[in-house]
Amino acid sequence: MKISRIIWLKEIVDKLDWKHNLQMTEVEEVFTNRPQYRRLERGKIVGEDVYAAYGRTNGGRYVTIV
Repeated sequence: MKISRIIWLKEIVDKLDWKHNLQMTEVEEVFTNRPQYRRLERGKIVGEDVYAAYGRTNGGRYVTIV
């Protein structure tokens, strides 16, 4: 799977910080460090599928991104 871009929503960025202590750069690092992907379910929008990416940041932190 190839991720071409990330759409950053302000409420998601804020939640990453206050709830998970995770920075945007760490999320981007996971995608550049060749994560593993798994399809989870169908999305709420017709034709949308939900995936999870499992990987590590450059600092060694394990992260799951949905």
